[in-house]
Amino acid sequence: MNLRQTRALLTKVPFNTLLGMRIRGVHRDGVTIDCTLRSDLRNSVGVAHGGVSAAMADAAVGVALQRHFGGKRRIATVELKINYFQPVKEGRILARSHLLRIGSTLCVGRVELADDHECAIGTAIVTYLLVDGSVAVPDARRVSAAHFSAVRSSLPTNLTLSSDSPSYARPRWLFGAGYGVKRTPSLPRSFDAWVTVTWIRIVNDSSRSEQ
Repeated sequence: MNLRQTRALLTKVPFNTLLGMRIRGVHRDGVTIDCTLRSDLRNSVGVAHGGVSAAMADAAVGVALQRHFGGKRRIATVELKINYFQPVKEGRILARSHLLRIGSTLCVGRVELADDHECAIGTAIVTYLLVDGSVAVPDARRVSAAHFSAVRSSLPTNLTLSSDSPSYARPRWLFGAGYGVKRTPSLPRSFDAWVTVTWIRIVNDSSRSEQ
């Protein structure tokens, strides 16, 4: 995809436009985006709000993935880990993404965050889920009893899966009505992505076996 098409991928998300994100460059393994610090993007002490850098890291990896797939895949963020090194008081914030892993289900990217003087201000790791068009609520409802039992037996001991409970784990729409994962308060949120991926694999296997 060329620069114009890549810019269209970024502005396709209204929130990116709201923050003022722009494509600064495209690379073989990622993209660079920037955002000019405005008064409404500052926190209570007058520096850039941390959410701006986090949103930029998310967008930088997301756009890089969409560019890699030609804008033809549906993707969703499942995890974002960010470390802040120093605050930004003025100028621009730059986010340079590097695609580290393109898997069949999960993709991982690293983002270098810098200020207008190219001084490092933070780093982030972002994980995206590739959402196949075949994985939807109707497919989830058709999962056979055998496949449902396979999912339940593969879950950690502090997760329970029942066919008569609502869906508790996110993203909710992946599970469909009547199937859900109920967590205990001590269960880390990172298991949500693991359960989602496991469920997608089972649903896909079930769909193929019915064809």
